[in-house]
Amino acid sequence: MTTTIEKTNVGEVVQVKGPVVDVRFAPGHLPAIYNALTITEKTESGVQVNLTLEVQQHLGDNMIRSVAM
Repeated sequence: MTTTIEKTNVGEVVQVKGPVVDVRFAPGHLPAIYNALTITEKTESGVQVNLTLEVQQHLGDNMIRSVAM
């Protein structure tokens, strides 16, 4: 049996450099290292885009550094 725990933390993308994405979260809501983050957005033409990131580092100031998968 597999159990999936899903928590919803909403962050704000601060910086994108190639596959590296820095995200800021509310105080006390940082995801753990190696957790997956999902960014879901629609383009101007209405196409749904899903991007999965993996948390690699806690940067301080409630920010994490992740890499796109």
